Amino acid sequence: MPVLPQAYVNTDLSVTQVTGRSIPVHAGDDLQAAINGANSGDELVLDAGATWAGSYVFPAKSGSGWLTVRTSALDKLPPSGSRVNPGMAPLMPRLLAPNGLPAIVLAPQAHNIRFIGLEVTVPPGTEVSYTLVASGDSTDPDPNNLPRNIIFDRLFVHGQILCHCKTGIQMNIANVAVVDSYLSDFHGLGQDTQSLTSYMSPGPQKIVNNYLEAAGENVMWGGAWTAIPDLHAADVEFRNNLVAKPLTWMKSIVPAPQRLTVTA
Repeated sequence: MPVLPQAYVNTDLSVTQVTGRSIPVHAGDDLQAAINGANSGDELVLDAGATWAGSYVFPAKSGSGWLTVRTSALDKLPPSGSRVNPGMAPLMPRLLAPNGLPAIVLAPQAHNIRFIGLEVTVPPGTEVSYTLVASGDSTDPDPNNLPRNIIFDRLFVHGQILCHCKTGIQMNIANVAVVDSYLSDFHGLGQDTQSLTSYMSPGPQKIVNNYLEAAGENVMWGGAWTAIPDLHAADVEFRNNLVAKPLTWMKSIVPAPQRLTVTA
C-alpha cells in the first residue's frame, strides 16, 4: 500500500550556503564561460533585468559544495517560503531559450545546484519550444548519470501565449525540488503539455507552493520511455500548489505552427 514519503528534500538556505566566491555576471558577459569557470561553493550573481539568449549547459563539477545561480535583486524578492509571480519579472535575469532548444541543460552527473529568482522563457514570436529546462538522457541505462541535488527556487518559467510550448521543467533528477515558483503558458497542438514532467527520477521530489499551469497534464510522472529499467519516482512531496487551467484556453488561441518540416 502507498505510504507517506520516507525521505524529503531539504531546501533550507543553510543547506546550500555559499562557501566560495561571489561572481557577478553583468549584461553582455559570457554566461556559459561564467558557468564553466565557477566551482562548487561559488555563486553566480546575474544582473536583474538583463537578458541572455542561449542554451546554457551546467556540467558536473568536483566537490560537494553547492553552486548557486541567482538574481542580483534577491533582497527585493519575497523571502524563501513565499511564491513569486509574473509582476516580479523585472527583478529577475531573463534566460531565453533559442530555436527550440532548452535555456538550461543539466549535464549527466551535474549536482548540487540551486537556481534562485530567474525568469526562463522563449523570445516573443517563438512558434515551438519543447523544453525550457532539460535533464536526463533517456538512452542512458545508468541511473548514476542522472543529475542530482537540484533546487529550483522562486523561478518564473513560462511559455508565450502564441507559442506551442510543451514543457517547463524536466525533473529527471535524483533529489529535486521546485519551490515557490510560477510556471505558466504551457500549451500546444497535438501533444500533451506540462509545466513539470518527470519520467527518469527515483526521487525524492519536493514540489511545494508553486503556481502550475498547463493545458495537458499540469504535472506528469511517467509518459516517456527510458533505458533505465523499473525507474519510478518515490518519496514525492506535493503540497500547497495552485494547479490551474485558465478558462480563456477553452477556445483555441494557438495557431498551427508554420514553416516546419518533418522527415522520418
